[in-house]
Amino acid sequence: MIEDIDYYYPNPKPKCSEGYDIEEIEAPDTVYIVVSKVLMYGVFVLTTIGTVQTYFGNNLVITIGDLIGLMLFILLTYCHYKVIHTSPGIVQNYIPVASQQELNEAIERVKKGNRSGCKTCDICYRVRWCSKCKKFRPPRSYHCKKCGYCIEKRDHHCPWVSNCIGKNNMKFFVQFIFYASLALLLASVINGFSIFHAVIHYDLLHGSFNWSIITLIVPSAVGMAIGLALFAGMLVLLINYLIAIMHNETSMESIEIARLLKVNKGKRDLVFENIPSYNRGVFNNIKETMGPTVFDWFIPSQRRSNELEL
Repeated sequence: MIEDIDYYYPNPKPKCSEGYDIEEIEAPDTVYIVVSKVLMYGVFVLTTIGTVQTYFGNNLVITIGDLIGLMLFILLTYCHYKVIHTSPGIVQNYIPVASQQELNEAIERVKKGNRSGCKTCDICYRVRWCSKCKKFRPPRSYHCKKCGYCIEKRDHHCPWVSNCIGKNNMKFFVQFIFYASLALLLASVINGFSIFHAVIHYDLLHGSFNWSIITLIVPSAVGMAIGLALFAGMLVLLINYLIAIMHNETSMESIEIARLLKVNKGKRDLVFENIPSYNRGVFNNIKETMGPTVFDWFIPSQRRSNELEL
């Protein structure tokens, strides 16, 4: 036991009459996937309707923008597919190198927390036990209730892709957010340019204003509005994950550290003295998640291991 640190966090989640956690009763992942694809493809379709039918091949700026947008759309679609279909890194047959006493203490530590209805924040310990899988789990691994497994370097379960984000697919997840942000920004700019061009130049091309211009403006206006809203959300998400990658800290680790600090008020320095740090410098941290070369960072190829990784 690490002296003077309380590692049991009260579980405040309310239960329903059947005994399930309220937070677990939510829409199935399929609903989120359908919504995400409707939004993703919707902006692309609206942009196509609003620009390609009139300007593609006739306006150099919009034509180039549409071609770049198509390339980005292909990249983000492929990354989205890889996030969904790449195993995040299921823990299998892990046996820690430790004494029998350490193994027994790890099991008892979790059992004690379960008996008291608390979460066991054991990030400070080298040997950790999962009471759900009935197995030991390596450092940085956490159990996912939805997937039913412990996931290596687990960040979170993403309902939008119906998969956990972990060691093996974090790279594709970040690339998806990156390319989606670029595509949404570009789509918004193209749609805005199309609206401006239609309003300013329609009378010059056709002699007078005609209500048929509405068929050009409405798809672009709707596409731009949705695109800007999604871009704002994606940009915030991208910034947060870039910061996390540069510090080499997952969302689960951030949550567990916050819980430890909450139950150990006034012991901040002591808590951080016992929490393992995986920060090896910005560039090495990026390499660990995205791959050893800059080419790997941007190309959605299979993640390559890094010698600095534990």
